[in-house]
Amino acid sequence: MKKRILSLLLALVMITTLLPLGLYDTAWAAEVSETAEAAEVSETAEAAEVSETAEATEIASGSCGAGGVEDSSVRWVLTDDGTMTISGTGAMCDEEMPWWEFRSQINRVVIESGVTTVGSDAFSNCDNLTAAELPGTLTAIGDYAFAWSGIAEITIPDGVVTIGAGAFQETKLVDVVIPDSVTTIGESAFRYCEEMKTLYLGSGLTTVEGYAFDRCEAAVTLSVDNRAFVLEDNALLNAEKTRLIQYFKGPADTGRAETYTIPTGVEEICSGAFDSCDDLKTIVIPNTVQRIGREAFGACRGLERLDIPASVTYIAPEAFFS
Repeated sequence: MKKRILSLLLALVMITTLLPLGLYDTAWAAEVSETAEAAEVSETAEAAEVSETAEATEIASGSCGAGGVEDSSVRWVLTDDGTMTISGTGAMCDEEMPWWEFRSQINRVVIESGVTTVGSDAFSNCDNLTAAELPGTLTAIGDYAFAWSGIAEITIPDGVVTIGAGAFQETKLVDVVIPDSVTTIGESAFRYCEEMKTLYLGSGLTTVEGYAFDRCEAAVTLSVDNRAFVLEDNALLNAEKTRLIQYFKGPADTGRAETYTIPTGVEEICSGAFDSCDDLKTIVIPNTVQRIGREAFGACRGLERLDIPASVTYIAPEAFFS
């Protein structure tokens, strides 16, 4: 029995010694490869974790609630990546800009849920501001809130009711959608937004004040459910067609009209209605028009003929300002 066991052991040793060396090399190499891959995965995971936990550094912060810079119901934080974050509950302060000295460092604004207004003048003259994120809790955008800033991209949330005077005046907005919740657009709200290409006006809109879209060269669409206005031959009129609010000459790459006839029944040509429509050579005014607003025909340098009917009883100063 012992001899048999010894024979088996001896045979096993001989078989082992006869195995190709490559099998050991292959097994060892595979083990090393698996170890290296595991280490690489671990390092990648650690790097990702570090990246995720790394936060931008705060530059400045403070309060900006409705009560002013001492009202902490709404707060602001500016970080070194150029992001201004507004958080809290309720309205922002109006006509105060506690971050004025840092305005050139702001390139993005994030207003968090809970904030209900963008304060008047809040981000005006922020030249490097290009984008803003607004929450669904927002109900109003204050006067001149983003005026003269570099903002080119924004989504106005459904829930906003009022867009104040000059709110986006002379900005770089390209595509603008006025949601169905908006009822009022203030004077000069989008004035001089000459880079605007498309404009959608929602169903709830009832008030558009003078100069609201002055010199906007957008292709305009009006909601079919809007009952306060009509859009006819590139002109925005009230539903009764007694007031011509704005004539849109359209984008430069489209065939712009050289002649326009104001519909019979129009009684008022509003301020800035044809301002800078320099492609128009002839505008026909019907004998129903009684009032012509300020700068109604301003900078219409291509205009060759304009007959004022006897029905007109009031022409505002600078109606033909060039």
